[in-house]
Amino acid sequence: MVDLPPIKAGPYALVAAILECPSAEVTDETTIKTHPKWDSFAHLDIMMALSERFGVEINEDSVTRYAAMSEIVALHTANAHKP
Repeated sequence: MVDLPPIKAGPYALVAAILECPSAEVTDETTIKTHPKWDSFAHLDIMMALSERFGVEINEDSVTRYAAMSEIVALHTANAHKP
């Protein structure tokens, strides 16, 4: 797994680090279907990072839900003010 940026760097930096691409390539419209580096292996790394940082349980529902950047941003926003 890639060294992840600090949580304050935000969800775009997190996903960009995992995908090993510039942050500018990761937008609200980015999904597993639209980014060439977001394959099943990268998705597992993203899910592990979400589990580690936000306590997301890795199951069929979460794997499907967090295959879109918009959902990852919503998760980050919802957890931004929690200790």
